[in-house]
Amino acid sequence: MQAKETYSQAEKVTFNFENISLNTFIDEIENTTDYRFVFKIKDVDLNRLFDINVKNKPLDSVLNKVFRETKTDFKIVKHRVYLTKSFVKKVSHEPINQNNIIQGIVIDKNNQPLLGASIIEKGTLNGTTTDFDGKFSIKVSDQDAVLVVSYMGFTSQEIPVNGQSVLQIILSEEASSLDEVLVVGYGIQKKAHLTGSVSHVKGETINKRPITNATQAIQGLSPGVYVNTNDGEPGNDDASIIIRGIGTLNEAEPLVLVDGIEAPFDNLNPNDIESVNVLKDAASASIYGTRAANGVVLITTKRGDSGKQVVNFNSSYSFTSPTVLPNFVYDTRTYLENYVEAREYTGTSTPFTPELIDELAALPNTNWLDEFVQTGVVQNNDLSFSGGSENVSYRFSTRFMDQGGYLKGDWYTKRLNTRLNLDAKLSDKFNLGVSMAFTNTKNRQTPKNDPGEGLGNEGTVDRYGGKGNFLYQILLVAPPNMSVYDEFGRYGGTGVESSKSQRDNPQGLIDNQSISIKDNEFFGNAFIEYEPIKDLKVKYTIGVNSTQESWEEVRLQYEQYDRFGNQSAIRVPGSLLSSRESNIYNFTNWLQASYAKKIGKHDFNVMVGVNQETSTTRRIATYEQGFGSTALVKVGNGTESVDITNYNGEWVLQSAFSRFNYNYDNKYLFELNMRRDGSSRFGENNRWATFPGLSAGYVISEEGFWNRNFISHFKVRGSWGKLGVQSSNLYPYASELLLGKDYNGNSGAALTKLGNPNLEWETTTTTDIGFDLGLMGRKIYLEADYFHKESKGILTDLDNPLTTGITGEISINSAQIQNKGWELNLTTNNSVGDFKISTGLNLTHVKNKITQIDPTLTNNDDKVHVSSGDNVWWIRGESINSIYGHEFGGVFQVEEFNTDGSLINGIDYSWIGTPRAGDIKYVDQNGDNIINENDMVVIGNRNPEWIYGLNIDMKYKGFDFSLFFQGVGKVNSFINRYTGNYGHSGLREFWLDSWTEENRSNTVPRIFVDRDGFNGASISGNGGLAQSSFWVTDQRYVRLKNIVLGYSLPSKVLDQISFSKARIYVSGQNLLTFSKLDDLDPERNAYANHLGGTLPQAKAITLGVNLTF
Repeated sequence: MQAKETYSQAEKVTFNFENISLNTFIDEIENTTDYRFVFKIKDVDLNRLFDINVKNKPLDSVLNKVFRETKTDFKIVKHRVYLTKSFVKKVSHEPINQNNIIQGIVIDKNNQPLLGASIIEKGTLNGTTTDFDGKFSIKVSDQDAVLVVSYMGFTSQEIPVNGQSVLQIILSEEASSLDEVLVVGYGIQKKAHLTGSVSHVKGETINKRPITNATQAIQGLSPGVYVNTNDGEPGNDDASIIIRGIGTLNEAEPLVLVDGIEAPFDNLNPNDIESVNVLKDAASASIYGTRAANGVVLITTKRGDSGKQVVNFNSSYSFTSPTVLPNFVYDTRTYLENYVEAREYTGTSTPFTPELIDELAALPNTNWLDEFVQTGVVQNNDLSFSGGSENVSYRFSTRFMDQGGYLKGDWYTKRLNTRLNLDAKLSDKFNLGVSMAFTNTKNRQTPKNDPGEGLGNEGTVDRYGGKGNFLYQILLVAPPNMSVYDEFGRYGGTGVESSKSQRDNPQGLIDNQSISIKDNEFFGNAFIEYEPIKDLKVKYTIGVNSTQESWEEVRLQYEQYDRFGNQSAIRVPGSLLSSRESNIYNFTNWLQASYAKKIGKHDFNVMVGVNQETSTTRRIATYEQGFGSTALVKVGNGTESVDITNYNGEWVLQSAFSRFNYNYDNKYLFELNMRRDGSSRFGENNRWATFPGLSAGYVISEEGFWNRNFISHFKVRGSWGKLGVQSSNLYPYASELLLGKDYNGNSGAALTKLGNPNLEWETTTTTDIGFDLGLMGRKIYLEADYFHKESKGILTDLDNPLTTGITGEISINSAQIQNKGWELNLTTNNSVGDFKISTGLNLTHVKNKITQIDPTLTNNDDKVHVSSGDNVWWIRGESINSIYGHEFGGVFQVEEFNTDGSLINGIDYSWIGTPRAGDIKYVDQNGDNIINENDMVVIGNRNPEWIYGLNIDMKYKGFDFSLFFQGVGKVNSFINRYTGNYGHSGLREFWLDSWTEENRSNTVPRIFVDRDGFNGASISGNGGLAQSSFWVTDQRYVRLKNIVLGYSLPSKVLDQISFSKARIYVSGQNLLTFSKLDDLDPERNAYANHLGGTLPQAKAITLGVNLTF
């Protein structure tokens, strides 16, 4: 009987002995290989004699022969051979009857019957399962048959029938099921002993699908965790992570730690990840105090094992294209006739007479998306070496990714990752560990806005949206009557024949405008651990994270020419250059001591520690225009709008932390965490704060009265804790002075912001109640939680009283936010012979609500208009970042007007304008017959109330097949600009169904030009207060994120080519989406109000290979 792993397949042995004892044979193996045997002398007959003659055979095959038909089982785990006493009991020596029927029972070590255990006759499809009492009956082919007995969470066994008719089979539980160890704050814990809410994602799950951004590794895999990839551009995917809802008006991203040190998630090599653990409740995360209110993501990287060196090589090649593209009109006649109609609606003229339209329609059309959307290519190559001796182990890895985009042009992300992890046992009392990683990234992107719009010295875009990828935006608005090149090979334009305004030439943009980003990041940490006495361990860790970034945007001048050869436009006259050099250096170190003691059934664990973290940022940025020629566009050569800025920032965080764990007989569990933080971001009055967390659990299934026949595991747990958030600003408590405010010719400065020395930490208090339920030996496993988060004292900028004479805002602790909901994670595992199937379903429902912003206001008066263009509001009683405006009431019809053009119902629309038939109708919410700001209501929610994911994994012999679905529900976006209604050109097919006298639609209003006319007011009229829900989209979707089909070569083939593993696979990403959006990708930046503000996600077909030797 055996349980084999791939380690043993790599080791081939040759033996030729007669009448050798088992004791001598074990010594021979240990002397000639890296394997070591572990066993209890009383369980193994070391004096047994046997003959063995094998040549170049796998070790597991040899051991299977040696221990066949004995009372010894073996299992190989990472170069260790564990020998145990066989639990197969021969209870009858009766010969098989004439029908070859075997009867038996399958039980665990506590004599509990195992319901649903699989019994398969080896080498056949003949099989059965045990009943409620663990009993089975199976007819086998002959007396030499072998039964394969398996049960989820237990070690499978192969049972030779050997002429028996009745069997009693005792299965032992797998260590990985009972004793799985998870990484938690400053330590590890058995999963069975967890009392908080922690999600666990294994590296093997992450590595199943090719990803370019490591943040995507947990998307759809962890309940309560919302990961949104905001853009499909290489290097600008900007994936965000929100855990159990947004709990602050400031930065809402979780704390991400790699091997205990803060580091970015997205730059990590996915193949280096051993596991990802997400601390979601306050009790689990309170050990990290002030930085844990938004949750904590703990990433553990792979490390080496002692034994022979193992080499892994993974390579993949992907072909990408957009998931969906907007449907635009590229027929010149249709385009221009509709444009004339849209202009006539606003009472303005156009140059497009019927004769000119005929002339232009006879010329070739340009389908801009067909011209500039291509097949992108992504290459990934990953190589790792791991191994070591008894006292030293290592793992070195390197990966190169070359991700090209699907838009025409040289847009890419090229990333080189290297990592070295070393571990050494210096003595019985000292252990040492070192981790070093270096990442080099080169990224070339398109510009993100119009020239000079939102660039500034930082080259940043408004956090609430922006126009997004400039090239994609131009492709959506370029008219079909403009050509790529004129007859002389110059960039085409439209000149006086432009609709609305002439647009940039996409090819001219590709050739002359770009953003180049170069990043070098070094990450390193080291620890030394000392055990002065048994069970007491003292550990000191030091870590650094250094990032150097060079950012440069170049926009060179170029010209466009119309069809008559006339110069129609000069783009970026004098050229433009914006650059930035940044250096960020983080240093952290902590000292911790832990003591673990077991006294009878009482298990204690105490840990205390201190920590200090510092961060320094240095940045210089320049902005220049007016270069003599495109050849002179370099830093320092600009003659216009020259601006140079410097930025220096530092912060320090000092902390003390502790944890106490108590466990009685694996049944009663208790944990207490405590952290005290002091931050330089607060004044002396409130610099320090304490963050406690406690949790408890009761494993009912461990009680003696519990019958584990069906419900094999049942644990209830609860937790409470308080977490903090420090300001994202470095010195929010200090007043600000602005130089250059001269008075009467004298140099001076002005106070522009009042400081608040009494600022305190934001605090988030979370209560969590949950249970873990395992059925039929954990064939079915359910984890469920209810949570309630209250965030108070949220740092908010509010207007100063006018009596202060200061127009700037002041920061105070005023806002409050509530998040509450539930989540579940359901997994199943089953097997029938060689066929194995496992599934995982996670589902989260979360409701977000602002309960206070300004304490001096009440109800709906307590609101802040954060961004007018993108329609972002904070409103008491509503979800954060709500969409607020007027409810779309349909489209005005002819019969609703009097002959003089007035409305029959008498509703006053003068606040917006004068409506006509075909215009957008507003709902009079308060019934006063006046449409104004008093009729505004919440018309959309940007925070998904539902988050879900589904995994299905199947294996049959060498084949593996998996499906992964992910989605969100009840979530909206607001898209009101460049939506194809001639927003600076561009006609979307959607508008071909607009209201006309012949087509009196009640869902699509008459066509108009961008923000012109009565309908245009619904986009941004009255400072954004006239915006309509007509522009609100339903963003819910279900997406097939990944599908994989793989095949692993059998061992007999691997033996011939000297590989221990060889797998080839084909996969597809984002191939299928179910959404209410016909021509938009629902997975987008929820704050981008421009149609092209988010580049669609890429769908990909990938070919790959995994090799181990």
